[in-house]
Order: sequence, then C-alpha cells, then structure tokens
Amino acid sequence: MSIGDLVNLLSGVRVVDLTRVLSGPFGATILGDLGAEVIKVEDPKVGDPVRGIGPYVNGQSHYFLSLNRNKKSLALDIKSDEGKKVLRRLLATADVLIENFRPGVLADLGFDPDELAKEFPGLIICSISGYGQTGPMRRSPSFDVVTQALSGMMSVTGEPDRPPVRLGIPMGDLIGGLYGAIAVCAALHGRDKSGSGVHVDLSLFDGLASLLGYMVGRYFATGEVLGPVGSGHHTSFPYGAFEASDGYVVVACMTDTFWPRICNTLGLPEMASDPRFETYDKRYEHRDAVNDAVALVIATKTVDEWSVLFEEADVPYAPILDIAGVVEHPQLRHRNMITDLHHPAYGDFKILGFPVKLAGENDDPPTPPPLLGEDSSQILAELGYGIQERENLVDSGVVAIIEEAP
Repeated sequence: MSIGDLVNLLSGVRVVDLTRVLSGPFGATILGDLGAEVIKVEDPKVGDPVRGIGPYVNGQSHYFLSLNRNKKSLALDIKSDEGKKVLRRLLATADVLIENFRPGVLADLGFDPDELAKEFPGLIICSISGYGQTGPMRRSPSFDVVTQALSGMMSVTGEPDRPPVRLGIPMGDLIGGLYGAIAVCAALHGRDKSGSGVHVDLSLFDGLASLLGYMVGRYFATGEVLGPVGSGHHTSFPYGAFEASDGYVVVACMTDTFWPRICNTLGLPEMASDPRFETYDKRYEHRDAVNDAVALVIATKTVDEWSVLFEEADVPYAPILDIAGVVEHPQLRHRNMITDLHHPAYGDFKILGFPVKLAGENDDPPTPPPLLGEDSSQILAELGYGIQERENLVDSGVVAIIEEAP
C-alpha cells in the first residue's frame, strides 16, 4: 500500500451520522479516519449538544473539535416534514446510517429500521444505545457513569475499602463507538457477499460488561467476586504503581521471564532464586512479601533513576505521566499521534491522531471538524436541490447554511 491507502480503505462508503455527544460520534470518526465520507446531520439551531461544552476558543468547543474530524456537517431539522424528505433522499445515497437515539425514537421520527430495510435493502443501520433495542431496560436513560456502575466496572476500579470511582476516561461511551465501527466494517464486508444490509444493535451496557473478561471467567470457575485492587492486578505480582523518592513508577511482571530481571535490577538477586517466588502462582501465594520487598527498594531512588535502570534491564515499567507529559512524549510524537490542523474559526490547533498505522507509511492529515452547516449547501446540491429550493429550506428554518467561515 502507498501513502494515503489507510485513509482510503473505506473510500466510496457514505455514512449518514445522526449521532450526538460521544459514543456515536466517536464511532463515526473512526469510520471517517478509515476513509468513509461521513455526513453529520445536526440540529440547525444548536448542532450537536457538545458544541455547547466549553472551554471555547473563538467560539468553538474543544469537546466537539476533539471528536468530529473527517466529517461534513448538514444542519437539518429532521423533525420537520421537509427535513424528513431531505434525510430520506440522503439515505437513498448512503451505505451506512449510524444513530444513538433511545430505542424507538428513530421510528417515531418516521425512520423505523424495519421499514428502512425494506426501502433501502443495502443500507447498514448501526444503532447505539444504553441497553440495546430489546429487553426490559431498552428505553431507560443512561450515561457513561451509569453504564460503568451497572456493568460492574466501578466495582473493580479504585482502591480496596474506599468509595467507588469511575474510570478516568468515559469508557462506557467509547466502547459503543469502538464496537460500532468494528460492526459496520464487518457489515460492509458481509454486504459484499449477500448484497443486503443489516441492523446492528449495540448496547453500551453489553459492550462494557464484555470487557470484564477473565474476571467473569473467574467468577464462573470459582464463585469468587473480585473487587478493586488499585493499580495492581488480581493475580500478577509485582504489578502496579510503586512509590519512588519523588513520585511513582509502574512495574509489571506478567510472566516468569521478567521476574529475574526485576530482582537483579532492584538489587535483590536472592529473590530470583527463592523457591517461594520462582513461578507466577507462587508469587501470587506470597504476594504480600513480593510487594513489600519491591516497594521498600523502589522508595530509595527517584523515578528518573529507576527509569534508566529498568530501561537497561528491559523490564516493563513506566513513569506515570499526566496529560501534558503524554502529548509531548517522543514515542507518541514519532507515531504521528499528535496532529496539527487549521480550523477556519478556531485557528491552528492540535488533536490526537488515528492509532491505526500502515507499516512504513506516513499519515495523511485529517480534515478539521466542520462548522455547523458548513457543507449543507454542497450536500443539498448533490441531492438535486436547486438554488431556489435550497433558499426555501433555509428561509423555513429546515436547513442552516454557513456560506463562509467567520
């Protein structure tokens, strides 16, 4: 593949994006990063609600700009009769419809998925909701922290014997975007074989619960309900954050291979040959002794000193970076994970890049997130609306058009 092939993997795929806030927009952004044409349909008055979340630069929300690159904006009132006609005409040209309304809302708007499947048999519909399209909680409201609580994620997060805490990132929402993008790509491949679209039903509750993985496996195997272990691990030792003389450093020993290296680096070669600690299971059995010995030694040097020693010994370790440290990290910079863009209103700014890379190739820069209605006129023209028709839609408030950036 040549440069730019990655961003063209979904070239020719048109995605109509009816999503708002985080879960759906994140999934649609992934599809855009992979080359799909993503048309974000927004309320003509306020747009995606996150456009109203500060802080702002030149009137533009940092939140919206972080989640909506590689998209076009069609500001359209899909609750109006004329707006529904425009959306239906747009769907006739689309490969994918992605939405994150509560179950039933899309049908209430006049776009029942079953009817859409009959009208547009090749259309792939991806519905992301808190609890899915079926079940007793299908219509219940949910946000990230609600999903984290109900999924059991908060029960295994934080320190033992402390109040529950949520994950530091909104994984309850992000999981919907991740699984949504995967499902859409799989559905596109399936359509190539069958010629038919499918309705993907994604529950954020299902998605986050699916990440419990071995913790649920352990419960089914033993009946044991695991709880929080801070930065540590339920079975691996040493593993987690240890306090150095000026901060914290993480050390991770997931396999027996690294145990002698860690012991030698810490100046504890006798522990490497001690039969109490020689295997994964034995270190678990004597986990308090392992952690106490490691913690006592790490406290004697600085984070930088340990970083040098662990790096030389090829031990899995890391200092605990804050956001400022992460975005300046040379490895992240080398991987083009910080991208410079220019927005017509916001100005020059940086966003996180796309983590999927082609070996040996450079990334093409994404397009900046759109202004509200920035592409309305172009999209309507492509759908066959003449100048007067477009003006009538704008005058009636069905469509908003941004003729040029402020």
